[in-house]
Amino acid sequence: MILQLSPAFTRPTMGTFRQLARGWLLIPGVGTVTGMIRTLGAGAEKHWTVYEKFFYRASWSLAEVSRLLLTRLVRPLLSDTPGLNIDDTTCGRRGKHVAFAGWFKDASAYARKEVIHWAHNWIVSAVTLRQKGSPLV
Repeated sequence: MILQLSPAFTRPTMGTFRQLARGWLLIPGVGTVTGMIRTLGAGAEKHWTVYEKFFYRASWSLAEVSRLLLTRLVRPLLSDTPGLNIDDTTCGRRGKHVAFAGWFKDASAYARKEVIHWAHNWIVSAVTLRQKGSPLV
């Protein structure tokens, strides 16, 4: 799977990414960079600063990694019919000078009367992707 993402990296950066991915898979608990290096132990071929700088200085593109991940690894597993789910919810904020806040009806509040309050109105959308051969639920 890691080799499928290699076009997004330079040769040295790919080696660093490969080692970080190995450390992340093997680490018990939360995957911090320091923990990944510690998990690799003698398998960490580079100085610890190389691994730390990978995320903010190395030559690679998160957009390209995401594109490759979706097109080469995720897309072949999915059916041809995606679903689209959209919902809105309010997030209460205090004060008259909160940027982009307004009076919104909270449809998720279970009350006998309408609940209208000063808040941010968040619209959340998600694309539902089904694995090939899985039944629609």
